[in-house]
Amino acid sequence: MREQKYYLLAIDKTKSPSNLSIDLVWWGPNNCGYVTNIENAGIYTRSQIDSHPHYYNNDEVHPVPVEVVEQHQRWKYTVIRSEPDAWKDFSAFEKIANWR
Repeated sequence: MREQKYYLLAIDKTKSPSNLSIDLVWWGPNNCGYVTNIENAGIYTRSQIDSHPHYYNNDEVHPVPVEVVEQHQRWKYTVIRSEPDAWKDFSAFEKIANWR
């Protein structure tokens, strides 16, 4: 069985430039920097996250399974606030959903 892989959503860096959308910010590769283009984001394994859970999964960062991001192409960069159903199956955005 292959190990599950994750993007890390930088909740503390993610911004809401308008009432209509939220621009997503992701961790870069190798714990270095932040990116808004998911194509440049780092991919982290479950074992990496489990080895330092307070670092990789807290109020400022949330792991999002790669396959979840891939399933929701339109959410790779921006979440449209007017799509309430968008939030229900994307648990990484539960904390962001409170901004609405």
